[in-house]
Amino acid sequence: MARTRPAMHNTDPEMIPKPLLRGMLGLVIAALLMVSFAVLTGRETVGQPTPAAVAFERELLIESSPGNSAVVVRDPDGTVLLDLANGGFIDAVHDGIARNRTVNGIANDAPVRLVEYENGRLSLYDTQTDWSVELHSFGADNKAAFERLTH
Repeated sequence: MARTRPAMHNTDPEMIPKPLLRGMLGLVIAALLMVSFAVLTGRETVGQPTPAAVAFERELLIESSPGNSAVVVRDPDGTVLLDLANGGFIDAVHDGIARNRTVNGIANDAPVRLVEYENGRLSLYDTQTDWSVELHSFGADNKAAFERLTH
């Protein structure tokens, strides 16, 4: 009984159709041309937060335990501002801060700065790593989780 060996290469003529490859190449070239045009002509950037004066600013210490969604938010003097059994979005943001600090070799016990601007923007800044997040980008409910810390 003779054994047949499986083919060592694909016998199909094309894995990806040529028109699709050409279309993908066209998109890459178009994106490169648009970015190059914007850079070379000095086009002003768009999609950046509108500058505004600071209306309120507070430093916060956010504490949570790994594997647990409970969150405690304190003033730097130790006053408890929030004690939540389920921190939700605040816990998720804290995980991002903690990860960034771990990658940069920084202890996770420094405060972060919550800033509310006169135009309604709400931002969280980690001055230890120069990391920041615009909280309105995650929707009204998630922004509201931090807004209650501004009053």
